[in-house]
Amino acid sequence: MPLLPPHSDNVHTTFVATSITWERVNLHITIEERPIDEDDRRAPGSRPSGTDDILIIDPLEGFIPPEGLPAHVGNLENPTDDPAFSDHQTSFALWRPNENAHALEWTQLDDHRWMISVNVTNFENRKQVVNGTWRFAVRCCSAWQNVILDLSLTDDLDDKSRVFLHAGNNRAYTVAFSLAETTPDLIMRTYYFTGGRKKVDNPLVWATRAIRRTWKKTKRSALIAAYEASLAAHPHRNNTILFASEARPSLQGNLRAIRDRMLERGLDHRFTFLYSFRTEAMSDKKSALKLAWLMGQAGTIIIDDYFVLLDSFPVDGNHTIIQAWHAGSGFKDVGYSRFGKSGSPNLHNAHRHYSYAICGAEALRDTYAEVFGIERAAVIPTGLPRIDAFLNPKHSARARKEFASQFPLAANKRVILFAPTFRGRGMSDAYYDWSSFDFQALYDVLGTESVFLIRQHHFVIDPAPIPEELSDRIIDASSFADTNDLLHSVDVMITDYSSIMYEYSLLHRPMIFFAPDLDMYSATRGMHRDYRGTAPGQVVTDFDTLLEVLSRPTLDVGKTEEFIAHNFDHTDTHNSDRFIDWLLLGRLPLTISAAPGEQTPIVR
Repeated sequence: MPLLPPHSDNVHTTFVATSITWERVNLHITIEERPIDEDDRRAPGSRPSGTDDILIIDPLEGFIPPEGLPAHVGNLENPTDDPAFSDHQTSFALWRPNENAHALEWTQLDDHRWMISVNVTNFENRKQVVNGTWRFAVRCCSAWQNVILDLSLTDDLDDKSRVFLHAGNNRAYTVAFSLAETTPDLIMRTYYFTGGRKKVDNPLVWATRAIRRTWKKTKRSALIAAYEASLAAHPHRNNTILFASEARPSLQGNLRAIRDRMLERGLDHRFTFLYSFRTEAMSDKKSALKLAWLMGQAGTIIIDDYFVLLDSFPVDGNHTIIQAWHAGSGFKDVGYSRFGKSGSPNLHNAHRHYSYAICGAEALRDTYAEVFGIERAAVIPTGLPRIDAFLNPKHSARARKEFASQFPLAANKRVILFAPTFRGRGMSDAYYDWSSFDFQALYDVLGTESVFLIRQHHFVIDPAPIPEELSDRIIDASSFADTNDLLHSVDVMITDYSSIMYEYSLLHRPMIFFAPDLDMYSATRGMHRDYRGTAPGQVVTDFDTLLEVLSRPTLDVGKTEEFIAHNFDHTDTHNSDRFIDWLLLGRLPLTISAAPGEQTPIVR
């Protein structure tokens, strides 16, 4: 049975790990405080079955406490303001010998139980828990001791371990649990592996691959040279802003809202604006070199999607990089929330270089931090700039007028919009599977009172296969300029996992979630929250049920209010102003806390 480590006579309890669970890339360990038997200083109930041996817990040889660890690291309701340790304050750390231990976040569950949490992909300094053999330590009553394992969990340790495959299954990050060699200390081993290249026997294939590698390296060197030359040529770039996207052909969405508002406020006299918008089809050597030069000119780079060049250039310290993500997040897994799944990011990628990212609500800051692999303090709840125009009554009226002009067949009818997201890995192979659709049955259910518009994701090139003879009621709406503007004329929206639900929810109109591939999509792509429980509308998984729901005279919008409350702190038309004031003009309110007891630094 475990004895206390022989470094303190004041400790009368031991701390036992009673459960190990995973939530995507977040490791959670429940730890229970158990009293030591004063007669023999044994921990009742921790003796290994079938033995009377006494297990001695080694002293924490080589243990160095975390630098500046405050008395309060978790989220107790009344944390102390004293930065010094109190004798009875509990703190937790991850450690290995002869280096500073790492303070862990924790939540107190009751008087004798805590849950510690570790994001293994974003542990410290935007990096994963590095390779090594780690122990968990707890500080209580002025002394540190190792966390031991409830021995009834020993046989489950293999099932609690994880292998995160990524980079086309050529790399793996592993997290494995075990007991120490002679003690019940809980051990966590983390390792990062890179697979070797497969041997190529065909000399022609080998030569072709070698030429491709050399050419790729040459192109990258040329781009870096252009970028660094531009940096040197533009030492005074603080007031130059680059609006850029590698997924859109023009200024749209959040970026357009921010730029337009800056123009309205006359800030173009203070800032110089640069622009770069490309898609995969538009990319070539000339546009890449131009982009590299523009990046070197800018003090601030504002983007709205994944931006691969951030991981190719030495951008850190040279720019303020702000991610104004094009879509709502927190519903389906994206970024590091899907680490280890198909399409997983690498441990080092462009997301790690953001100075700031924005989100719609304080409640989403942890979600976005996990998605981008950055700290919570860098996620700022300005609200979403693109909804400023969306909620503007004058803009809405213009959008409805344009819709009426472009779709006269929809006049005085119930307008139903189907706007699914794409399937596939990305822009190059995006598609939507129409095999579950019965267009004739849909046409019959619509009758003469409704029209059914289809607006596919902009990644999908192939048009919806609408039979020509049914096109008076089932209409391809891909020609309408702006998807958000289209929503103002829609009475019922059908989607699946698309972020279009965020904007549409603000209209307080009914939504239906048609997800015939829900089980497969959830298993391969992943859901940040339970789909059926959090979708702001009825979920249907077969086409017959969809038709039945569409035939109802009224649809429920009860879940929409809860969805709005969770995802939007601001349902006004000042989101762009908050972005500009807080992140570009350096007026970030001190009321926005980085973490319990901390403050987010103001942008200078």
